[in-house]
Amino acid sequence: VFKFLSATLDRSNLHSHEGAAFEYTVQFGAGTTHACVNVTVSGPVVLVKAPPPRIVLDASGVGRFGGKIRATQVAPGTTIPFAIDPVITDCR
Repeated sequence: VFKFLSATLDRSNLHSHEGAAFEYTVQFGAGTTHACVNVTVSGPVVLVKAPPPRIVLDASGVGRFGGKIRATQVAPGTTIPFAIDPVITDCR
């Protein structure tokens, strides 16, 4: 069991070649010691840097992971939604 505490995205670099950094902070339930994440994206973005597959948890069960995405070109004036989809699993 886990709960997302925060999620951030540096939109200022979304259209740059280096990509926009994203980060999630997650609180895991008691007894969780091994958590893994796989991130996929949808919409007009590509994953530039995926997070490491293993989420390191601190003593209170909080873990952080992040990576980078970059926007792909769309028609001028068009607004198309995108998604960053983390899938968290127990990786014992």
